[in-house]
Amino acid sequence: MLPVEEYDAIWSGIRDRAAAVVAEGERDLSRVVRRLEREWRDMSMEPKGGTAFGKVVVLPRAALIGGRRDVFMHVLLTACTPATSMVVELGSGWGHNLLNLHLWGGPKVPYFALEPSVPGRECVELLAALEPRLELTVLPFDLGRPRYELPTGSEHVLVFTAHSIEQVSELPHETLIGLFALGRSITVVHFEPIGWQLGENEVTAASREHALEKGYNRNLWPVLTELADVGEISIETAIPDLIGHKKRNASSLVVWRRQALPMLG
Repeated sequence: MLPVEEYDAIWSGIRDRAAAVVAEGERDLSRVVRRLEREWRDMSMEPKGGTAFGKVVVLPRAALIGGRRDVFMHVLLTACTPATSMVVELGSGWGHNLLNLHLWGGPKVPYFALEPSVPGRECVELLAALEPRLELTVLPFDLGRPRYELPTGSEHVLVFTAHSIEQVSELPHETLIGLFALGRSITVVHFEPIGWQLGENEVTAASREHALEKGYNRNLWPVLTELADVGEISIETAIPDLIGHKKRNASSLVVWRRQALPMLG
């Protein structure tokens, strides 16, 4: 698990690069995000061993990284409904996931980027300011000690994480339970490297070893199944090691929902 200080250094570099691109006169959010992604991910034609549906695949590095992003966006857009009135990312980093969702035609509703790193939050704010049609609020947040200072009462809220819960070895139940008050119904999407928690496949052993070595999360799936077993949530999708450009750290997909009970008349 990387300490916040190490993420501060990573996101500081991207924030400074974003500021430099904007200072050059670039004002188009899509162009800026694409430039930053290409440099950050070191996209190239180099053959790379990645993962798809629990199998090792070899593709150009750029194809694995771009494909992973595109899968993320497809899933998030599918999770939106006409009733969606708020989108929240827990552990937003420098903001690329939320910004891409907006650029890909996500709902025109308030977005919230919850992020522990100060430079990460500064980068999100810098980039979001390029798009006046985007209503995006950036807030400090700690997945291990969650406080949700967000609007409540929405009809439907989309919440997602992308390789942020991985950084919390033991996720408190409160991190998920605290989401229940945000809306009458919520859909939560996790893109997290927890395939080894779900079951066996071709890359499970290496993923488990990598996760334990790095101090990555080891209890997201048990927490979710506990909540499902007592009827608090329903788990709709669980695909281990769906896609990844790192075969030892592939993104598994889990989608769960909570629907408020109808009010009695």
